[in-house]
Amino acid sequence: RPPRLSLRLLRRAPSASTVLCRAVPVDFVDQLGVSAGQWELIEGNLFAASLLPYLAFLQFLGMPECKMPPRALFGFKFLLVFVFGTIPAAVLAKMQYGEILANVDWLHGGAESLLTITNLLIVLGMRQGLKEAWEANDRANDSTGGGEGGEG
Repeated sequence: RPPRLSLRLLRRAPSASTVLCRAVPVDFVDQLGVSAGQWELIEGNLFAASLLPYLAFLQFLGMPECKMPPRALFGFKFLLVFVFGTIPAAVLAKMQYGEILANVDWLHGGAESLLTITNLLIVLGMRQGLKEAWEANDRANDSTGGGEGGEG
């Protein structure tokens, strides 16, 4: 039997004059028998467990042998700003609006902008690293006479 749906009115912000109406499942339990509250506990534990491997990943990227472009490395580190910036935004969304972060547009947009900055830093850093690698390769070819053109 599908879950019953109830309609409830939600205000996006205390000063907003628009009201959003949507269907929300009542006492939703998935096919595995896990409730929404249990999923939140699982998600929190998975988040905590994922932090240590990511810090190890950052440590590996910072090794000189890895030759990670500095701006890209900073971008990967900046992802932690996104993660730790999202936590207070999620708490505020839950406490102030009784909603998850994804349903409070202005908070969600602000948090996602941190992810956009992260992606830009990584892409620009990798682009710079590739450009420097190509230039170094061209200089090495020119100095060893491996450039184009033949003799005689």
